[in-house]
Amino acid sequence: MVALKQAILLFDQDMSGPETIVTEHYTLSYLIKRNPGSKVTEDSVGLFLFEDGSLVCGVADGIGGHRSGEKASRFAIEALHKHLKDQSFSLMKRMTLSFEDANQKVLDLGSGAGSTLVVGSLHDSYGRFYHAGDSIGVLLGGRGKVKYETTAHCPYGLGVEAGLINAEAHETVPEDLKYMVTNYIGRPDLRIEVATQQKLHKMDRIFLFSDGLSDNFRLNEMPVSQRPSEICSFVAKHALERMLGSAGKQDDLAFVAICQN
Repeated sequence: MVALKQAILLFDQDMSGPETIVTEHYTLSYLIKRNPGSKVTEDSVGLFLFEDGSLVCGVADGIGGHRSGEKASRFAIEALHKHLKDQSFSLMKRMTLSFEDANQKVLDLGSGAGSTLVVGSLHDSYGRFYHAGDSIGVLLGGRGKVKYETTAHCPYGLGVEAGLINAEAHETVPEDLKYMVTNYIGRPDLRIEVATQQKLHKMDRIFLFSDGLSDNFRLNEMPVSQRPSEICSFVAKHALERMLGSAGKQDDLAFVAICQN
Protein backbone atom coordinates (compact mmCIF):
# COMPACT_ATOMS: atom_id res chain seq x y z
CA MET A 1 0.00 0.00 0.00
CA VAL A 2 1.43 3.37 -1.01
CA ALA A 3 1.02 6.90 0.33
CA LEU A 4 -2.19 8.15 1.89
CA LYS A 5 -3.94 10.50 -0.54
CA GLN A 6 -6.94 11.72 1.45
CA ALA A 7 -8.31 11.28 4.96
CA ILE A 8 -11.83 12.19 6.12
CA LEU A 9 -12.29 12.15 9.89
CA LEU A 10 -15.79 12.53 11.30
CA PHE A 11 -16.35 13.28 15.00
CA ASP A 12 -19.48 14.30 16.92
CA GLN A 13 -21.54 14.50 13.72
CA ASP A 14 -25.28 14.52 13.10
CA MET A 15 -25.58 14.49 9.32
CA SER A 16 -28.76 15.46 7.49
CA GLY A 17 -28.15 12.82 4.81
CA PRO A 18 -25.49 10.53 3.32
CA GLU A 19 -22.44 11.83 1.52
CA THR A 20 -20.71 9.94 -1.29
CA ILE A 21 -17.17 9.60 -2.58
CA VAL A 22 -16.46 8.09 -5.99
CA THR A 23 -12.94 6.88 -6.80
CA GLU A 24 -11.59 4.97 -9.78
CA HIS A 25 -12.29 1.63 -8.09
CA TYR A 26 -14.96 2.22 -5.43
CA THR A 27 -18.07 4.16 -4.56
CA LEU A 28 -18.65 4.69 -0.86
CA SER A 29 -21.37 6.50 1.04
CA TYR A 30 -21.43 7.29 4.72
CA LEU A 31 -23.84 8.64 7.29
CA ILE A 32 -23.73 9.42 11.01
CA LYS A 33 -26.90 10.15 12.99
CA ARG A 34 -27.00 11.22 16.63
CA ASN A 35 -29.00 9.37 19.25
CA PRO A 36 -32.36 11.20 19.28
CA GLY A 37 -32.08 11.53 23.06
CA SER A 38 -28.49 12.81 23.23
CA LYS A 39 -26.59 16.05 22.72
CA VAL A 40 -23.28 14.33 21.82
CA THR A 41 -22.51 11.74 19.14
CA GLU A 42 -20.22 8.98 20.43
CA ASP A 43 -19.79 7.33 17.01
CA SER A 44 -16.81 8.35 14.86
CA VAL A 45 -15.85 7.44 11.29
CA GLY A 46 -12.58 7.55 9.35
CA LEU A 47 -12.26 7.19 5.56
CA PHE A 48 -8.77 6.80 4.07
CA LEU A 49 -8.01 6.85 0.34
CA PHE A 50 -4.58 5.85 -0.99
CA GLU A 51 -2.67 6.85 -4.12
CA ASP A 52 -2.94 3.34 -5.59
CA GLY A 53 -6.74 3.26 -5.23
CA SER A 54 -6.82 1.25 -2.01
CA LEU A 55 -9.37 2.14 0.62
CA VAL A 56 -9.53 1.80 4.41
CA CYS A 57 -12.66 2.71 6.41
CA GLY A 58 -13.21 2.61 10.15
CA VAL A 59 -16.25 2.94 12.43
CA ALA A 60 -15.80 3.46 16.17
CA ASP A 61 -18.55 3.57 18.78
CA GLY A 62 -17.89 5.06 22.21
CA ILE A 63 -19.39 2.57 24.62
CA GLY A 64 -22.67 3.82 26.08
CA GLY A 65 -22.75 4.44 29.81
CA HIS A 66 -19.01 5.00 29.98
CA ARG A 67 -17.61 8.47 30.60
CA SER A 68 -15.75 10.07 27.69
CA GLY A 69 -17.11 7.62 25.14
CA GLU A 70 -16.90 10.27 22.43
CA LYS A 71 -13.19 10.79 23.24
CA ALA A 72 -12.52 7.06 23.08
CA SER A 73 -14.04 6.70 19.60
CA ARG A 74 -12.14 9.79 18.42
CA PHE A 75 -8.87 8.30 19.70
CA ALA A 76 -9.58 5.10 17.75
CA ILE A 77 -10.03 6.94 14.43
CA GLU A 78 -7.13 9.32 15.10
CA ALA A 79 -4.84 6.37 15.79
CA LEU A 80 -5.85 4.83 12.45
CA HIS A 81 -5.01 8.09 10.70
CA LYS A 82 -1.65 8.36 12.44
CA HIS A 83 -0.47 4.88 11.55
CA LEU A 84 -1.94 4.70 8.04
CA LYS A 85 0.21 7.72 7.14
CA ASP A 86 3.33 5.73 8.10
CA GLN A 87 4.64 3.71 5.14
CA SER A 88 7.35 2.00 7.21
CA PHE A 89 5.25 -1.09 7.95
CA SER A 90 2.86 -3.50 6.25
CA LEU A 91 -0.87 -2.76 6.43
CA MET A 92 -1.36 -5.58 8.94
CA LYS A 93 1.30 -4.09 11.22
CA ARG A 94 -0.16 -0.60 10.90
CA MET A 95 -3.59 -1.91 11.86
CA THR A 96 -2.18 -3.64 14.94
CA LEU A 97 -0.34 -0.49 15.95
CA SER A 98 -3.52 1.57 15.48
CA PHE A 99 -5.56 -0.62 17.80
CA GLU A 100 -2.80 -0.80 20.40
CA ASP A 101 -2.09 2.94 20.28
CA ALA A 102 -5.78 3.81 20.66
CA ASN A 103 -6.15 1.28 23.47
CA GLN A 104 -3.33 2.83 25.48
CA LYS A 105 -4.64 6.37 24.97
CA VAL A 106 -8.09 5.37 26.19
CA LEU A 107 -6.62 3.55 29.19
CA ASP A 108 -4.56 6.65 29.99
CA LEU A 109 -7.78 8.68 30.30
CA GLY A 110 -8.40 6.77 33.52
CA SER A 111 -12.15 7.38 33.24
CA GLY A 112 -13.35 3.90 32.38
CA ALA A 113 -14.07 5.00 28.80
CA GLY A 114 -14.16 2.52 25.93
CA SER A 115 -14.82 2.23 22.22
CA THR A 116 -15.46 -0.41 19.65
CA LEU A 117 -13.58 -0.28 16.35
CA VAL A 118 -14.24 -2.09 13.07
CA VAL A 119 -12.03 -1.46 10.06
CA GLY A 120 -12.39 -2.63 6.47
CA SER A 121 -9.48 -2.55 4.02
CA LEU A 122 -10.02 -2.95 0.26
CA HIS A 123 -7.33 -3.42 -2.37
CA ASP A 124 -7.29 -5.06 -5.81
CA SER A 125 -10.75 -6.67 -5.44
CA TYR A 126 -9.94 -8.13 -2.04
CA GLY A 127 -11.13 -7.05 1.39
CA ARG A 128 -10.38 -7.77 5.02
CA PHE A 129 -11.94 -6.77 8.36
CA TYR A 130 -10.24 -5.97 11.66
CA HIS A 131 -12.29 -5.37 14.80
CA ALA A 132 -12.77 -5.21 18.53
CA GLY A 133 -16.24 -4.86 20.02
CA ASP A 134 -19.75 -5.09 18.60
CA SER A 135 -19.50 -2.71 15.65
CA ILE A 136 -19.90 -4.88 12.58
CA GLY A 137 -18.28 -5.43 9.19
CA VAL A 138 -20.27 -7.36 6.56
CA LEU A 139 -19.71 -8.55 3.01
CA LEU A 140 -23.03 -9.17 1.22
CA GLY A 141 -23.48 -10.73 -2.20
CA GLY A 142 -25.68 -9.15 -4.86
CA ARG A 143 -28.68 -11.24 -3.80
CA GLY A 144 -28.26 -10.47 -0.12
CA LYS A 145 -26.29 -13.55 0.87
CA VAL A 146 -23.99 -12.96 3.83
CA LYS A 147 -20.54 -13.92 2.56
CA TYR A 148 -18.76 -12.74 5.68
CA GLU A 149 -19.78 -11.04 8.92
CA THR A 150 -17.60 -10.13 11.87
CA THR A 151 -18.59 -11.57 15.24
CA ALA A 152 -19.92 -9.09 17.79
CA HIS A 153 -17.83 -9.30 20.94
CA CYS A 154 -20.74 -9.69 23.35
CA PRO A 155 -22.47 -12.77 24.82
CA TYR A 156 -25.17 -12.64 22.13
CA GLY A 157 -22.71 -12.40 19.22
CA LEU A 158 -20.46 -15.11 20.59
CA GLY A 159 -23.49 -17.31 21.29
CA VAL A 160 -24.70 -16.94 17.69
CA GLU A 161 -21.24 -17.83 16.38
CA ALA A 162 -21.13 -20.93 18.61
CA GLY A 163 -24.61 -22.02 17.45
CA LEU A 164 -26.09 -21.62 20.94
CA ILE A 165 -28.38 -18.70 20.04
CA ASN A 166 -30.59 -18.31 16.99
CA ALA A 167 -29.68 -15.05 15.25
CA GLU A 168 -33.32 -14.61 14.18
CA ALA A 169 -34.38 -14.48 17.85
CA HIS A 170 -32.61 -11.16 18.48
CA GLU A 171 -35.68 -9.46 19.97
CA THR A 172 -36.20 -12.20 22.57
CA VAL A 173 -32.62 -12.26 23.88
CA PRO A 174 -32.13 -10.61 27.30
CA GLU A 175 -30.60 -7.14 27.06
CA ASP A 176 -27.55 -8.01 29.17
CA LEU A 177 -26.59 -10.64 26.58
CA LYS A 178 -27.02 -8.26 23.63
CA TYR A 179 -25.47 -5.08 24.97
CA MET A 180 -22.65 -6.17 27.32
CA VAL A 181 -19.53 -5.68 25.18
CA THR A 182 -16.78 -8.04 26.33
CA ASN A 183 -13.84 -6.83 24.21
CA TYR A 184 -13.15 -3.23 23.23
CA ILE A 185 -10.57 -0.47 23.05
CA GLY A 186 -9.95 0.61 26.62
CA ARG A 187 -9.31 -2.84 28.12
CA PRO A 188 -5.88 -4.02 29.32
CA ASP A 189 -6.64 -7.41 27.72
CA LEU A 190 -7.76 -6.03 24.33
CA ARG A 191 -8.07 -8.70 21.62
CA ILE A 192 -7.79 -7.66 17.96
CA GLU A 193 -9.70 -9.97 15.63
CA VAL A 194 -8.41 -10.19 12.05
CA ALA A 195 -10.56 -11.78 9.34
CA THR A 196 -9.37 -13.87 6.44
CA GLN A 197 -9.03 -12.01 3.15
CA GLN A 198 -12.23 -12.03 1.10
CA LYS A 199 -12.52 -11.93 -2.69
CA LEU A 200 -14.83 -9.11 -3.81
CA HIS A 201 -17.14 -9.51 -6.80
CA LYS A 202 -18.80 -6.80 -8.88
CA MET A 203 -22.23 -6.98 -7.22
CA ASP A 204 -20.93 -7.34 -3.65
CA ARG A 205 -21.59 -4.68 -1.03
CA ILE A 206 -19.36 -3.98 1.96
CA PHE A 207 -20.89 -2.46 5.08
CA LEU A 208 -19.42 -1.13 8.32
CA PHE A 209 -21.77 0.02 11.08
CA SER A 210 -22.24 0.63 14.78
CA ASP A 211 -24.83 -1.15 16.91
CA GLY A 212 -27.26 1.73 16.47
CA LEU A 213 -28.00 0.02 13.17
CA SER A 214 -27.69 -3.65 14.13
CA ASP A 215 -30.03 -3.21 17.12
CA ASN A 216 -32.74 -1.66 14.93
CA PHE A 217 -32.32 -3.17 11.48
CA ARG A 218 -31.79 -6.68 10.08
CA LEU A 219 -29.30 -7.55 7.35
CA ASN A 220 -31.95 -9.40 5.35
CA GLU A 221 -33.76 -6.06 4.92
CA MET A 222 -30.78 -4.44 3.21
CA PRO A 223 -31.60 -3.26 -0.36
CA VAL A 224 -28.33 -4.62 -1.72
CA SER A 225 -29.13 -4.01 -5.40
CA GLN A 226 -29.17 -0.25 -4.83
CA ARG A 227 -26.25 2.17 -4.86
CA PRO A 228 -24.47 2.95 -1.56
CA SER A 229 -26.13 6.36 -1.10
CA GLU A 230 -29.60 4.85 -1.56
CA ILE A 231 -28.76 2.05 0.87
CA CYS A 232 -27.57 4.60 3.46
CA SER A 233 -30.77 6.62 3.16
CA PHE A 234 -33.02 3.57 3.34
CA VAL A 235 -31.25 2.05 6.34
CA ALA A 236 -31.08 5.31 8.32
CA LYS A 237 -34.76 6.11 7.72
CA HIS A 238 -36.00 2.74 8.92
CA ALA A 239 -33.53 2.36 11.81
CA LEU A 240 -34.36 5.84 13.16
CA GLU A 241 -38.09 5.17 12.88
CA ARG A 242 -37.64 2.01 14.93
CA MET A 243 -35.48 3.76 17.52
CA LEU A 244 -38.44 6.01 18.29
CA GLY A 245 -40.85 3.07 18.55
CA SER A 246 -41.57 1.00 21.62
CA ALA A 247 -39.42 -1.93 20.44
CA GLY A 248 -36.44 0.15 19.30
CA LYS A 249 -33.18 1.03 21.06
CA GLN A 250 -32.13 4.66 20.84
CA ASP A 251 -28.45 5.09 20.00
CA ASP A 252 -26.04 6.85 17.68
CA LEU A 253 -25.84 5.31 14.22
CA ALA A 254 -22.78 5.23 11.95
CA PHE A 255 -22.96 3.48 8.59
CA VAL A 256 -20.54 3.10 5.66
CA ALA A 257 -21.61 1.36 2.43
CA ILE A 258 -19.14 0.46 -0.33
CA CYS A 259 -19.33 -1.12 -3.78
CA GLN A 260 -16.85 -1.63 -6.60
CA ASN A 261 -17.21 0.46 -9.74
